[in-house]
Amino acid sequence: MAYAARHPRRVTRLILHGTVAGRPATFETETDWDEEQTWRSMIRVGWAKEHPVFRRTFTQGFIPGANEEQMRWFDELQRMASSPENIITSRIAKQAVDIRAEMQRITAPTLILRAIGDAVVDFGNALEVIEMITHARLVALDSANHILLADEPALPAFLDEVGRSWNRTGMPWGPPPGSGSSPLRLCRPESSTSCAPPPGDSTTRPSRPASASASGRSNATSRTATESWA
Repeated sequence: MAYAARHPRRVTRLILHGTVAGRPATFETETDWDEEQTWRSMIRVGWAKEHPVFRRTFTQGFIPGANEEQMRWFDELQRMASSPENIITSRIAKQAVDIRAEMQRITAPTLILRAIGDAVVDFGNALEVIEMITHARLVALDSANHILLADEPALPAFLDEVGRSWNRTGMPWGPPPGSGSSPLRLCRPESSTSCAPPPGDSTTRPSRPASASASGRSNATSRTATESWA
């Protein structure tokens, strides 16, 4: 996101999956800080061990819908990927990043994909991202996995959205800025070129997409796409 903001001529499309709003981490209470210290201690003590008991906690957060074979594979992938020292250093560095001001300068059409039940990054974070990027579109995926699995219905929906975004030309998600159209629209991913204004006040962004509500998660794997223009 920072690269797209700093080099707009070099970025024609931006696709974000499971991303965050670019704000630094804050530990407002003693409990928050204790929790973060616990995560770091688990990495320091157990990341490099052959037995995955400590890494499994992270695995279950990233892919709670995985079967045992998939979890064992991810357990081992984490151990092979980096050392405990590097993981902790990377975690601390990411927690200090603040690119919120830069995100507002992103001009590339941006597709944001987020699993509704993602335990690693709260879905509300995706709503913050779409508020900060002018030409952004949010697709909510009916999944609890931060990393989509090959055998879950949300993956074909994800691939379809990415493929259609990649193949579009021009401003892909509605009218250009200043066209006088509603600044907020709710569209179904399978018909994202035909959008109807949301019910009620079309100038007010809902607190969460309709697909994120408990009553709207029964069948579709990719429900509401929220589109926004300046």
